[in-house]
Amino acid sequence: MGVHADAYGTLARVEALVGELVSNKRFTTATVPTKAEVEDVISVTGHEINNWLESFGYTSPISQADDETAYLIAKSANEAEAALRVLNMTPAFGRTGFDDEDMEVGGRARNWHNQFNRFMLLIKDGTLSSTRSRTRFSYIRSGAEYNRDGSTKLPMFTRDKFAHPDTPLYGESETS
Repeated sequence: MGVHADAYGTLARVEALVGELVSNKRFTTATVPTKAEVEDVISVTGHEINNWLESFGYTSPISQADDETAYLIAKSANEAEAALRVLNMTPAFGRTGFDDEDMEVGGRARNWHNQFNRFMLLIKDGTLSSTRSRTRFSYIRSGAEYNRDGSTKLPMFTRDKFAHPDTPLYGESETS
């Protein structure tokens, strides 16, 4: 089956994070969880990331050629959350409490979950340095584009769907 092409994580990296759960640190058809299940977890986590990206106006999936930094952050978050979910699928370690300070697994799982959440907050806050989608509805404008003399004039109202109402738009000064 394999990891979906739109996911950011790799099986090898998840095996490096939680490979001690199985013999030889490799997931196979005979391990619990199986290799196919781990690949599915990586794919589903990647799809969740892409859903968030699209919901907040980013282009998805993030292309490594387009923005390598954002891609590597997404890859790391995908693998960390997938490792946590694989850990929770394992009978011996499943449902590891995040508040259990004494257990190494709890601290590791908490760190992975926090890493994923920090990435999702970058998306939600609009601070991820990745390409934004611009469609015909990205800018809503109202008013005439030209005055009676044929000169271009600024629209009376403008609203960029990615800007907050109190944020000046491109080319505007703070005093206008």
